[in-house]
Amino acid sequence: MLLRPGRSLIDWTSLAEDLAALGIAIRPAAIDEGLTRALVADARALRAEGEFEVARIGTGTVRQFNPEIRSDYIRWIDPAAPTEPQREWLAHLESLRTAINAATWLGLFDWEGHLAHYPEGSFYRRHLDVFKEHQERKVTTVLYLNHDWLPGDGGELRIYTAGPSLDAFVDLPPTAGLLVTFLAEEVYHEVLPAKTDRFSVTGWFRVRSARL
Repeated sequence: MLLRPGRSLIDWTSLAEDLAALGIAIRPAAIDEGLTRALVADARALRAEGEFEVARIGTGTVRQFNPEIRSDYIRWIDPAAPTEPQREWLAHLESLRTAINAATWLGLFDWEGHLAHYPEGSFYRRHLDVFKEHQERKVTTVLYLNHDWLPGDGGELRIYTAGPSLDAFVDLPPTAGLLVTFLAEEVYHEVLPAKTDRFSVTGWFRVRSARL
């Protein structure tokens, strides 16, 4: 079915150029509030229906549950059968993919991702979004869906700004409409402990198989 994007509040070309130059692009209020509200309602309904699963680390047959590293819940988005809010977000992502390919030599060909729920007390320790044996993921996208987030609610995205060093970082509040995009192989990050429910749509633009 043809994807029909709704209203975007940002210039995808500008975002892609920032990503190419800096390795990261941050855009507050990137998407119309109607879509973020529809996405979080979608996520909450799916969570209530038991559609989420505990998140694991690793990939393929070596995926494992390790609550010392991450303790969130996820629900993968099926691009062949998205809900209406998911369909609209996928359309925006396709516009972004095209813009990134025009600004870089990455050759991104698809996106995979999931809804994420961080209940009170959950977190995700510092990491990169790639695996040693599977390096298809090139660009991470995180869209936040938390309209009532207040300072003190936790769940901030901590971006490390000096590679693997712990000395320099910035904390981003997971407020609704904030879109964070960065190079998956280069940007270390973590999710600080949440003190209330925290929802997002997280995913990765990929290249074709790059297994070692």
